[in-house]
Amino acid sequence: MSRNTIEKWVREPEGAEPRYRRREVPRKLVPFEAQLLQALETDARLPRRERRTALKLYAELRSEGFTGSYSG
Repeated sequence: MSRNTIEKWVREPEGAEPRYRRREVPRKLVPFEAQLLQALETDARLPRRERRTALKLYAELRSEGFTGSYSG
């Protein structure tokens, strides 16, 4: 743990649990979820060498209109 985290915990009143603020993550893949699941189920039955790579899946999504990046 970092010193900053521990310092925050020490400053909290006794018995109070630290509170975390989570950011809302953009859900860019939701419209393509069914297509991805279908592709993964199809590939699961194929031999390993014949399965699509993540880069190939990304290329297919881009051709379908996905606007996100490969890394995130």
